[in-house]
Parts: sequence; C-alpha cells; structure tokens
Amino acid sequence: MTLLPYIAVRFEAEGSILDRALRFLSSLVDGQIDSAELIVAAAVLLGVSCGLLGAFIILRKQSMMGDAIGHAVLPGVCVGFLFAGSRSTPAMLLGALVAGLLAAALIGVLQRTTNLKSGECMGVVFTGFYGIGVVLLKWIQNHGLKQQAGLDKFLFGQIVGINEIEVICMAVMTFVVVLGVIVFWRKLKLTSFDELFAFSVGVPVKAMHYLLTGLLTVAIVVSIQAVGVVLVAAMLVTPAATAYLLTDRLHRMVMLSAMFGAAAGVLGAVVSAASRDLPTGSLIVLAASMLFGIVFLVSPRHGVLPRVYRVWQRRQKTQAENLIRTLFLILEKRSNNDRRFGVHDVAGIRQESPAVVRRLWKLAAARGWVDPKSRDPMIITDDGLEAATRVARNHRLWELFLTQEAKLASDHVHADAEYIEHILPPDVLRRLEQMLDHPTADPHGRPIPAATARGAV
Repeated sequence: MTLLPYIAVRFEAEGSILDRALRFLSSLVDGQIDSAELIVAAAVLLGVSCGLLGAFIILRKQSMMGDAIGHAVLPGVCVGFLFAGSRSTPAMLLGALVAGLLAAALIGVLQRTTNLKSGECMGVVFTGFYGIGVVLLKWIQNHGLKQQAGLDKFLFGQIVGINEIEVICMAVMTFVVVLGVIVFWRKLKLTSFDELFAFSVGVPVKAMHYLLTGLLTVAIVVSIQAVGVVLVAAMLVTPAATAYLLTDRLHRMVMLSAMFGAAAGVLGAVVSAASRDLPTGSLIVLAASMLFGIVFLVSPRHGVLPRVYRVWQRRQKTQAENLIRTLFLILEKRSNNDRRFGVHDVAGIRQESPAVVRRLWKLAAARGWVDPKSRDPMIITDDGLEAATRVARNHRLWELFLTQEAKLASDHVHADAEYIEHILPPDVLRRLEQMLDHPTADPHGRPIPAATARGAV
C-alpha cells in the first residue's frame, strides 16, 4: 500500500469528524504500519523535542528566542528546496538547520557589538530572515518549479501525509535533543537557575548558551513540518508553561512538558486528520492551549478553582473564628464558667441578625468548636475555647505591638488586629512575644490569654 495517499483515502469517506477520528484511531491498531502510525510518531517526536527544551527557555526567560529562530528557518527551507531541485526532506531540513543556527549566531553578534537589547536584536534578525523566506517562497511558486506544490505547508504545518523518511529525520533530530539534555543536564540546570553561580564553579556559561541555542534550533526544525514556522514558538512555550503550573522541580517540569507536548501533538494531529482543510499546526497549538487552560483551572497550587476554594475555606474559617472570639469575650466577663450562649444575646453583641449567627454556628459546629447538638443556646467545646483563646491572644498581642512599636494610638489598632488575628503564623507570634517581653495585658488593659497546650503555637 502506498503510504502518502493512504490517509487521504481513509478520510474521503463521508461521515462526521467523530466518525473519521474513530476510523483514524482504529487504523493505529490494525496490525500494519501506515500513515496513521507515522502521523502519531511525528506528533510525539515534535512534542518531546519542544517540551524538553521549552522548560529551559522559560526558566531563562528566552521564549522570544524560539519565535525568532522559528521564523528564521523559512529561507533555509526554500534554499534547501532550490539546491535539491525537489521537495527533498533531508535537504530542506538541513537548510532550515543552517538558517536557524545562522540567525542565532547573528543575534549573538548584535547583542555583543551593539547597544540593542536582546529582544530588539531578535526582532531585527527574525523579521529580516522571515522576509527573505517569504520572498523566496513566492519566487519558487511564481516560477513553477517542479514539486513545489505544498511547500507553503511549512508556514502553518501539515502533518497529514508525512512519509517514513521525514519521520526518520525527525527521530534522529529528536534523539540529538534528548541526548544533549541528558549529557549536559547538570550544566544546563545550573546555568538556567543562576548563571553567576554556575560561572563561579567553573561551568562554561557561554558554551551552554550556544549549546541550548543549537538544540533549540534542532527542535524547531523537527517541528516545522507539523506546526510550521509561524506557530512553532507556541509548542516551545505552552507545554512548558503548563508543566510550570504543576511543579517547581526541574526534572518533573521537563518530563511533564515533554508529555504535554506529545499529548498536544497527537490530539491536534488526530483532529486534523479527521477534519477537512484544517491546518495541523493550528490544531496542535490549540490542543496545547486547551491543556494549558485545563491545568490553569485545576492546578493544585496555581489553579483558579483551587485558589477560589482556598479563599472560600479561609473566609469560612475566619467567620467561624469571629463567632467563637465573641463567645470568648462574653465568657471572659462572666463570673462563672457557663459555656452556654443564647443566639439572640450573641446577635445583639455582634449587631447582627439571629439568622446570621445561626449560619456562623453551623460553620463553627463543622469544625467542632461548638456543640453541633446545641443550636440555642450554643455551647462552646474545649477545642472551640482553645481556638478562641488563640485568636484573642493574637488580636491583643498585635494591638500591643502596633501601639508600642508602630506608635499608633490605641483606638486606631483594632481594625488591623481584626484582620491579622486570623493569619498570624506561630513563628511570628513567638517573635512578637519575645520583642514585647512576654506581656500580660493589651493596650486597653485587658489580659492577654496564656498560651494553651495546643492553641498558641
């Protein structure tokens, strides 16, 4: 079976995009190597190569470099086509590699010999190279050279119809990228986090910069067949940025970035193969953006939804603490140790409606601070009294600190203490006590509660 037209024949049949996607996926397990396997292999290769290096360029704040080299390889593709006289993949990829390295070298020369900043140097070089590439591409099309049809696919990418030779070339280049990262892992890691420290321990910082630029160029050359020169920067940045939201360890970030890149490549390639006239590169980039969006929403540390949930939890806890601190203040004025508090009495002191106090009671009961079986009167538990003592202690220590150290009037410190009492960390509390020489009363003469076994620190 001829490999090149296989995928086109596979999707000529009528059906929805989902039907064509299912047929594409079924061809992956039909027991023979065909264009479906080649497409997936190419998508995985470009995702891995871009994902590995994307982590380093994000840490180095050099995302613009990927965009610059990505645009600069276009004239190399055209020159490779002209030298080969046909659409020879090795020749065009070699031309792209040479053009990318030349652009990177020229950027370095401009940075060393002019007063221009790195972004300006990149902008000058990649726009110039890209302009040359567009002119060459148009010249080739106007002169009707043989086998020039489809050459413009390098602008936006077209992975459908990729052949074995192209996949082999991508595999070799991806191997070079992976090998380079493995061999120079420690040096790349040091120079990415702290160039001055790396230089002080004898790491060749400039050599590592040139190595990373060379590997970056190789990764871009791997990717242009699938995503094109216009969108290649997205595959360097987006998977790595997605991984960065999930971890702060470099080795995990690199692995996750490669996985996200491969997943985006496969997903975009499948959708492209199942649709008609939709550019592969754009779909792969959209898949990477979709993965970023999902992680941005649900990432445990940086995701929007977990952040909203943490803020909501903190607000619930603060409201419950406000209630039990009010109960503590009432209990403090009682001559006996009666822990029962009427809802309407508490509502009057807090200047709130009984309905609001009952809602706060539910929050406190959920934390075990008040007896869940006693709605009115409310009964504060041992854990609740301990938590209330801690909050009152934080409040009064902070008021004393503001009056003694910040020299604020005693009637101007309550509002600030109302906020800080809920978030004062134990280590700061200990430092406050030492600074204030373990005080026993706040600025208003009220006693500062002693630290309990569990409640103070």
